[in-house]
Amino acid sequence: MNENSLHQKLQGAWRLTDYVAESQNGSVFYPLGPDASGYIMYTNDAHMSATLMRPNRIKFESTDMMGGTPDEHAGAAAGYLSYAGTFVVDEANEVVTHHIKTALVPNWIDNEFKRKVILTGNKLELRALAPSPVALEMRLVRVIWERVR
Repeated sequence: MNENSLHQKLQGAWRLTDYVAESQNGSVFYPLGPDASGYIMYTNDAHMSATLMRPNRIKFESTDMMGGTPDEHAGAAAGYLSYAGTFVVDEANEVVTHHIKTALVPNWIDNEFKRKVILTGNKLELRALAPSPVALEMRLVRVIWERVR
């Protein structure tokens, strides 16, 4: 693999700095709040994993990971996104495709997310190629990460 390839440049761990969904009229929506946190990781062998969460989610009364009430589980899931799988890079068009194998949202499994890759120094922006439904409105999702290592 060419060390200057986009595939090579994506490898490593990235920390979330911004997760926004913009409507066609230009209004900005923060699906997990303006201070969401998370990580995305890309491996040399083309695996990836992403987690994003709303900060200050309400803790379960129980410390048992299988504990918690249905309402506690629903609240935790509503403030969290996670998926993992493999990825391929279209070097010519600077697009990464995530092939989703596991996900918090069951509908995402066996689907793919295509994202325009914009790399500037230690910043990585993954921009959806087309609007998708977010909070009952068609919005263009942009996720910005900062290299950790």
